[in-house]
Amino acid sequence: MKKQENKSESDAINSINSKKEDNSKEEHEKESVRIADNYKLDLISSVVEDFNEVEEIKKPEPKKSIDLLIQHDPGEKIEKKAQQFLEKQKDYSKYELVRNDYPLFLQLPNACGLSSTLMLIDPIQNEQIGKILNQVWDHVKKTNVIEQSRREFQWAFALNYLLLKSAIPNALFEYIKSLNAEELDHYYIGLESTLRFYQQEHLKAKNDFIVNAFEDFFARGLITQFVLAQHIDLFKHNPEIRILMAIFGYEFVRQPSPDGTGALFFTAEELKNLDLSSAKKKINVLRSEFVKGARIMVGFSFHWVALTNVFTSNGNTHISINDPSGEKYDLPLTNLSDRDRFYFYRKMKLAPKRLWNQILKIIEDDGPREIELGEKFRILAENRVKIDTGQNERGDIQLKIQVKPEGELSPVIESTKPIPLKIHEDAVQSIKLSKKQAKDNSIAKDKKDSKPIEEETSSKDAFKKKMRKIIGDQFQEYEDT
Repeated sequence: MKKQENKSESDAINSINSKKEDNSKEEHEKESVRIADNYKLDLISSVVEDFNEVEEIKKPEPKKSIDLLIQHDPGEKIEKKAQQFLEKQKDYSKYELVRNDYPLFLQLPNACGLSSTLMLIDPIQNEQIGKILNQVWDHVKKTNVIEQSRREFQWAFALNYLLLKSAIPNALFEYIKSLNAEELDHYYIGLESTLRFYQQEHLKAKNDFIVNAFEDFFARGLITQFVLAQHIDLFKHNPEIRILMAIFGYEFVRQPSPDGTGALFFTAEELKNLDLSSAKKKINVLRSEFVKGARIMVGFSFHWVALTNVFTSNGNTHISINDPSGEKYDLPLTNLSDRDRFYFYRKMKLAPKRLWNQILKIIEDDGPREIELGEKFRILAENRVKIDTGQNERGDIQLKIQVKPEGELSPVIESTKPIPLKIHEDAVQSIKLSKKQAKDNSIAKDKKDSKPIEEETSSKDAFKKKMRKIIGDQFQEYEDT
């Protein structure tokens, strides 16, 4: 009997101890959960700090980190904190991942803006952009007497074709105007004034076919060899770059600049002392936009380049440049001029794929007539210059132009093309602009303390003079009219 009482007492004690142990275990589990929650919240906070740190070049991926936390513990507290963070950082959805591996594309004369735009939108990596540009070029080459074997030159012609098409009332025109109607109105008025000026030169020379080609553009939006070749040779300004970036899904991020460009720049005083508070603020803006993945175009006076990196070396801030003249180089901010401008472009939340389809529809509608006009010009050119064993009917030596490959791109096949029409004063103006760009290229090279390009420029000028003499002799009859 006594043994049974002792056993009952022992069972009772064991039961109490077991309950205490269970309670202790439960408390321990609660404490573990509390510690884990605090750890996760601390981790989120650290992600936030890393994400907002502009001194870091590589952007972290906070959304992915937070998604993993929610997946392991979908508790209300964690999820709420995560959603609050994502809401706070919602603007970052407009950016792409940071990259500094942009391609290096060469430029046609005065087309540094087109080539720099191509580097930033990168049709090689962005296959959809590459596809639409290839489709545009497939049409343009049917209207173009001059062949282009380099891929980036083909894309440059495609960009310029789209730029001209945006000036004609159509779906592309309406899309661009919806972004900034007032500013673009001024651009379109200026575009027609410029093209009218060049049309007058052909009118004086009684080149009716070319005059009519300009009228086809003004009246019906048809783009032919003459208008395209004339316009691609003109230096592109900020509004034109903005139009092209918008077509491919990038919106301009305007900065508070007193010159009205919306670009970031450093004053002469700031460049002398980058420790000034105003200079530090601008450097932080530059770094911040870069780490968010913005595409950054730099204007060196009359020369466009693509920015590919922002980094610190020996305590000084540097930028990396892809220059369409065929070079990549690093440049300390102290070597900049107060005329240099940084233009920021953020990726739109949704790519304008519908617009791209509308562009193809525009080409489908206008294409047959543009191809017909291009074929008429081809026949006219063949009739005006006869080729016979390397000489034309006047016995002049045929011009033979070889483009040498530069950079890391594929070589160009040497091509021989007759020049079918007289070059008027507009060509003289074009050469002057080319010389000015060569001078600006020299300034850009001086910024990075590289060897000057005066020798290269002088040889190019000599080549141009030689070409113009041959052309002038060949088409002397037009100057007599």
